[in-house]
This record gives sequence, structure tokens and C-alpha cells, in this order.
Amino acid sequence: MINIIAKIRVGKDNLEEFLKVAKVLVEKSKEEEGNISYELFKDIEDSEIYSFIEEWKSLEAIEFHKEAKHFKENIKKIIELSKTIEANKYSQVV
Repeated sequence: MINIIAKIRVGKDNLEEFLKVAKVLVEKSKEEEGNISYELFKDIEDSEIYSFIEEWKSLEAIEFHKEAKHFKENIKKIIELSKTIEANKYSQVV
């Protein structure tokens, strides 16, 4: 099992459009065979920070996800709407 946390800073001017695009990305990603969970969270202390927290069955499932049409289209839009993006992959230790 692999987790991804993608932390994104979104300016207030782009927030409404970002949330529309993010909703589509979450819904479509949850339909993928290798996905365990895929959610979007808002930072409690900083209203510009959002994090996608994803759980995948394998690295192969992530690679399939990255090649999916819906991912390519929506991540391009998210990049355009974001101030910063940081994404990291994690494997469980304990």
C-alpha cells in the first residue's frame, strides 16, 4: 500500500474553480481499480492550503492513475490554479 499526500496552496481568487476541478479529480480517481481512498482536505489554520490524501494498492496503480485521461486533464488545471504544489509518496513503516 502506498499513500500520497499532495499539498496545494490556492489563492482565494482561484478557489471556486479549484474546488470544481478537485471534485472531478477525486470522484474519477476513486473509480480506478487500484485506488483505496482519495480525499481532499482543507487546512484548519490556513484557508489557502488543501491536501489530497490518497491511498493506492501499489506503485503500478499510481502509474496507471498518472496516465489516466481524467488525471492529466484535471492536474493541468490544478497546476494552473495553484500557487504551490508539493507531492510525496509514503509507504507504511509501523
